[in-house]
Amino acid sequence: MVSRVMRWINERWPLNGLIRLGLEEEMPGGDSFVYIFGSSVLTTFLIQVITGLWQLFYFVPTISHGYDSLNYLRIEVPFGWLIHGLHYWGAAAMIILVGLHMSRVFIWGAYKQPRQLTWLLGVGLLICTLALGFTGPVLPWDQRGYWEVEVGTSMAGTVPYLGDLATNLLRGGPNLGQMTLSRFFVLHVAILPGIVFVLVILHIIAFRQSGISGPWNQEKRKIIGRFWPDQVFKDTVVITFVFVILVGLAAYIRTPIAGPKNPMDTSYVPKPEWYFLFLYQTLKAFPGRLEPIGTVGIPLFVTLLLVFLPFIDRTPERNPSRRPITMSGYLIFVAWVIILAVVGYFSKPETASSQTPLSQTIPPTQISESASKGAQLFHSMGCIRCHRVNGQGGTVGPELSSESLKGKSRQWLITQIRDPKKHNLNTIMPAFSSATDHQLNEIVDYLQNLASGKSSSAVPPMPQMATMTIQEKLIVGPHGQPGPAANVIGSFGRGAILFQQHCEACHGPKGTGKVPNPGSEDGTVPPLNPIDPELFNKDPRTFTDNIDRFILHGSRPEGPNPALQMLPFGDSNSLNQPTIANIEAYILWLNGVDRAKLVRPGLQPHLFFWLVAATFIIVIGGLWILKGVKAKGTPSGSDTKKGSHSAGTHETTRRSFLKMMIGGLSSLITLAIGIPLIGNLIGPSFQRKKLTWTKIADIHSLPTGKPQNIDFSFNTQDAYLMETVTHSVWIIKRSSSGVTGFAVYSPICPHLGCHYDWDPQSKTFACPCHGSVYSIDGKVLKGPAPRPLDTLPFKVENGMLYVQWEEFKVGVSERIPV
Repeated sequence: MVSRVMRWINERWPLNGLIRLGLEEEMPGGDSFVYIFGSSVLTTFLIQVITGLWQLFYFVPTISHGYDSLNYLRIEVPFGWLIHGLHYWGAAAMIILVGLHMSRVFIWGAYKQPRQLTWLLGVGLLICTLALGFTGPVLPWDQRGYWEVEVGTSMAGTVPYLGDLATNLLRGGPNLGQMTLSRFFVLHVAILPGIVFVLVILHIIAFRQSGISGPWNQEKRKIIGRFWPDQVFKDTVVITFVFVILVGLAAYIRTPIAGPKNPMDTSYVPKPEWYFLFLYQTLKAFPGRLEPIGTVGIPLFVTLLLVFLPFIDRTPERNPSRRPITMSGYLIFVAWVIILAVVGYFSKPETASSQTPLSQTIPPTQISESASKGAQLFHSMGCIRCHRVNGQGGTVGPELSSESLKGKSRQWLITQIRDPKKHNLNTIMPAFSSATDHQLNEIVDYLQNLASGKSSSAVPPMPQMATMTIQEKLIVGPHGQPGPAANVIGSFGRGAILFQQHCEACHGPKGTGKVPNPGSEDGTVPPLNPIDPELFNKDPRTFTDNIDRFILHGSRPEGPNPALQMLPFGDSNSLNQPTIANIEAYILWLNGVDRAKLVRPGLQPHLFFWLVAATFIIVIGGLWILKGVKAKGTPSGSDTKKGSHSAGTHETTRRSFLKMMIGGLSSLITLAIGIPLIGNLIGPSFQRKKLTWTKIADIHSLPTGKPQNIDFSFNTQDAYLMETVTHSVWIIKRSSSGVTGFAVYSPICPHLGCHYDWDPQSKTFACPCHGSVYSIDGKVLKGPAPRPLDTLPFKVENGMLYVQWEEFKVGVSERIPV
């Protein structure tokens, strides 16, 4: 059957000719593992294409939904972790393999006559690979991607004369936004992969035209090997090994969660991906007006050097030991890239979290001992978490500087601390009535030093926060519903830094508590590590909902007059939603709960990896044993004729073995990626939604015997979106012998999903699309409808009718309730 199909194809298309062109090639020096990089790059690129396209089933390239839709894919869709992980780690592997491939070509001198065009096409592929590595991380529109495109496009702005044009073209305008993301999406998904495909084809054609360069030793070149199946076998083994490594990385080192985009987080110091770290570190050597040298000059110089290398080094010598100048330049370049990349990776720029504490920035010679103690109290009593001083602290209250404190008398400051409502009834500042007079005087001494400008500096005014009364917001215990941040998966790494800035003053280092709170029932601020058992939950979504209400709306501790209260950081806009999401992820992490816990993995990552690795070992080992069994059964002759026959048989056995190995390993890769792709695609189709009872109407308000079409709304989750859905139902109230009954029909026609209507004249339900007619009892009177009207579950409680809306399977012939 297969031979007939192949014959039919070959009669109409030169399939066998193309296969021979691609596989039948003589290799000077024989097959070798040093030649595996080219095919590894090609296979890795194909994995990138497959996993990248597959992610488009779920990823939404908008600034509103990009981050959440990607998290939905890798957390809630079966095998989403694997598909996204293969794409993430595959990008790094592809760049490494491209670098190794070009290094091999350079060391072997394979860029020389007549292979200049092959080298130039390879340089083009290197540039495109780096461009893909630049545009890809932007697409999630998370904190890292946002700042990478901010810095990257700003670097383009340093191009002399064309900087503004280049920046606007990349961003789609002067500012970052939806146009920026759309352009990077098109570049990454369509334009750059298309260019790579063309360059790969041209590169292979040029490679086949000039042939493999082989070793530089002329004696070794006399050994002639075959590309098929000898070199293909080595390529397949290495490709499969690389694939297993990528699966292991996806399983054991999940793709990092950078947190939602947050331009207001000034403590974030952007760093590029590891393959651009050498350039990131190089830029530090060219400050000010010299910056274009680092952003434009050096990358352009390196690119031009690679392009013109075959025309600069025109000597036929390929032995590395006889090319000292060229090899020295190569070693210097590699050392420069590696060293600067390592330095850039471990460099820790100064951030808000690493600055000197406020109390240490005050020169002791400028303030009195009392004011110095007041600065310490300003920290220990939690004032710094709400008020910013010298660029440090929270933003809930006004910044304390010489300008803001100007004209405030000593008595005014004491009253403000003791009872702030005397100055502003709507203030959310807690009353520190438990503070002693001595402590108050020390704090006021410190504030008056700030007012005199001895330990403060002029800063721009802070944005105004929303005002609300303590009576409205600061009640005992949490209240209200969770906010938007509860639905966003934050980064616990970013949350640790933000927690230190905004929360540690009251909740202690790493949330361990023990911060005094006079006037409260417990006497201290509640710890977050461990958190109250009533708030803890192993389910990250429930846990996040529990704590989000406190951060969003605030609360007042139990007790007669607590000095410290949980302020409404969300309602007052003193913390934005991305910041809250990151802090919440950190609090969950402190309590041993992963905010990005896999909900539907399809198969647990570690188990999947070991299944793939075990299959790889079994295929290699099993076929190797099979080879040994066949070799033992091969007869060995003593004369020349028998010896020739034996050698031929052995060669046939060897080639057959290599073909089996290639087929087995290829099947492993196909199954290991094919089965998850299918599971990823069909998995969401079988996920049942949580159904709830929705109140429809008062049964006493419904007329008897007359169908009523009633609209109702309920909240539901559609993938990663929480939305309010509006549906309608047909309700018929029946009464027989004093017993009231109901019939509740779905408004969806069982035939093609149209919405039917009630005809009061004929007293029937009619579908206008295809002419189906139903009786008041829902039975089919005429038309193509396959079955009666679908009924919905309902119940009556306390005189109210409740309905449970159910989704229907979409089918042409039938539509059955899930």
